Amino acid sequence: MKSFSSYLMSGYYRGVEPSLVLLRRYSRGCAWKKPFHHITLDLDCSRPDAREVEHVFRRTLCVARRYDIRFQGGEHENTALRPVAMMLDLEKCGDPEGLHRLLKERSSSNLYKIRKAQRSGLVAKRFALPNYVFDVHAVKTSMMLRSCGPVLAFWFLKPSDISPPAEVARPVPVPRYPTHWTMWWGAFLPEPGHLNGRLESDERLVGYIKIQRCGNVVHYLDIMGHRSFLKSNIMLLLHYHVACWLLRGDEPASSKVRAIWYGGLEQGGTGLLTWKRRAGFEPVTVTVESTLN
Repeated sequence: MKSFSSYLMSGYYRGVEPSLVLLRRYSRGCAWKKPFHHITLDLDCSRPDAREVEHVFRRTLCVARRYDIRFQGGEHENTALRPVAMMLDLEKCGDPEGLHRLLKERSSSNLYKIRKAQRSGLVAKRFALPNYVFDVHAVKTSMMLRSCGPVLAFWFLKPSDISPPAEVARPVPVPRYPTHWTMWWGAFLPEPGHLNGRLESDERLVGYIKIQRCGNVVHYLDIMGHRSFLKSNIMLLLHYHVACWLLRGDEPASSKVRAIWYGGLEQGGTGLLTWKRRAGFEPVTVTVESTLN
């Protein structure tokens, strides 16, 4: 059964977002000052018999159909009412050193901000969601308004809506299927005695990215930092570590990823668009090769 917030978001995607796309596409496209790069995605539907693979695949397709993306066979052709996808092309970076060069090119202060965040004690790593339910809830409800508009979680979200909280620490889950998974990355500050419900963690989660891989694309489903720590560059640090992990490709879950996708060109305020640009994202034209009937 859909929640009230789900109905609100559905109405936003159907009514409000297309209007914003019409208003913003020309000006934001002109501001980019160069042709959009093209990326071909293979969502890899070779395991439709696996429930987790099919769930990730169908969810990715559902989101992709809201964007200005071409599908194999002409399904859902481009329209002026869908946002242009913003992606970081990992193939162009090649390796972490290539990412360093790109970040430095986009903003001379990027690498300094990352080092400063690390010196402050911030650590970026994967985590098991049940261990940090209350910290995630605190992050989600730390602001009423963000760059994409009102935060419905501020009024409606309860900790139990996120996940049943753990009473005994759980290990970080390993994806069963290396090309189709959902994963949580967090930025942590040491804090001895800090509690998440009854679970003592000795560290506080102050920002997170929920990411999902489908074939050769990784999608930022949810990315958010606590209001009190946003000026500490926690989100740039997190993004940097996720991208480096994917570029190294030293484990099955991180290998052979073509791009990171984070929203659209017309979405959010100018501050969010500036952040995406500095983080290496760019508007792209996209073709999706794989579909599942």
